[in-house]
Amino acid sequence: DNGIAEVEEGLSGELNDLIESEDREQFADNHNIHYHNGKVMVRTHTDNQNGDLDNHFDSVSFQYSGKSIGTVDVDNLKELAGDNDVRYVEPSYNFDNMYLA
Repeated sequence: DNGIAEVEEGLSGELNDLIESEDREQFADNHNIHYHNGKVMVRTHTDNQNGDLDNHFDSVSFQYSGKSIGTVDVDNLKELAGDNDVRYVEPSYNFDNMYLA
């Protein structure tokens, strides 16, 4: 046992640290992560190009060819990472979002 829960395997270290952080707002600011009111913008990479992850996202800004960008409640990140179709979840950094306008 490596001490890491299976659902955390596909979660980036920064998102894992954000979940555990006592001051999520400050952590997000320090790491340039798009975070507001308990929600974080993330990028997901899936094996299934037609995977429906909408039930995990509060909103989806971009979806194409197995990649999605959207906002997720921080408390739902581990559940998203544990979805069978999800390969990896990482933060969508503030500078990523300029391409979504």
